[in-house]
Amino acid sequence: MQKYIDYLLQDIEKRIVEQWRKCPPHFYKAGFPDPYLVPPKGYDQAEEFQGVIQESNHFVESIREADNWLEGNASQSMFHHFDMSPELFPPPDRLNRTQTDDLVVALLRLWAAFNYSVSLPEKAPNTIIYPMLLKRMLENTILFKNGHFGIEFCDYEPKNCPFGIEYCSCKEKDV
Repeated sequence: MQKYIDYLLQDIEKRIVEQWRKCPPHFYKAGFPDPYLVPPKGYDQAEEFQGVIQESNHFVESIREADNWLEGNASQSMFHHFDMSPELFPPPDRLNRTQTDDLVVALLRLWAAFNYSVSLPEKAPNTIIYPMLLKRMLENTILFKNGHFGIEFCDYEPKNCPFGIEYCSCKEKDV
């Protein structure tokens, strides 16, 4: 299984580099700190300045993308946007902890490369997060090239926390 996981991680990394080369992630370009927005190996930062869109066009395009999303034009899954298939990803019960951790980090880096950001509780183990990421990747969504798409799994009701009450980070904020 480890050989397969290594191959899958390389494939994910390849897609991350390809996406960075097409268009560096919005939050990276904006200078926001994010642990998943570290330029990948094989990405030349000089490429950022090749084919740069004028700022006014960038703003117009970001508004157009937001309008498309608001109008319900999310017709493809993340798997489609990533050019990957759900079948590539092993079921959680076939992975050891290290493999699960590696896949979660790779998936979050992939999401960030495609301008998807996610809110996750710090305490939640990757054994819970991994299947949630895969399930969300099946849902139709829009691809933002000039902005980002925030994804939340939680509705901020600790008793209904999808991660389990023991990992809920909003219960500490609930007064």
